[in-house]
Amino acid sequence: MQGMVYGNTIISHINRKEYDEIIQKASGYLDFYIRHELWKFYYQINMQLITAYNLKGDYKQAAEAAELMFDRARKREDKAGMALALYATGITYNVQNRWKEEEECFRECVGLLWEVSGDDNILTQSYAFLCTALRAQVT
Repeated sequence: MQGMVYGNTIISHINRKEYDEIIQKASGYLDFYIRHELWKFYYQINMQLITAYNLKGDYKQAAEAAELMFDRARKREDKAGMALALYATGITYNVQNRWKEEEECFRECVGLLWEVSGDDNILTQSYAFLCTALRAQVT
């Protein structure tokens, strides 16, 4: 229940565009999720943290958070978590118009998502972002 409260708190901050609040609170919440092995919450809140960094224009912090998320998922051999981290990284590249890097992230993300089930929404969005990156490179 405590994990759900933390998650709802972060979502309420994102809905109110209180990005500094998310950045301030997320680290402690993420540590809680790791200690209790609540990986679904961990990934969801990490995605919100990365979103907050992106919306503030702090792309370096967004990329670092996504890389840490990827490394943790890789250590656990969690392909869904790795895919979400790549998805977050791809979005960070998207908002910077870094099309080639975005393409590479979403290609890898899609490949991982095909190996796991249950994330069809992220898979669909990943294909859409991949198409955007490909189109941007030819126009």
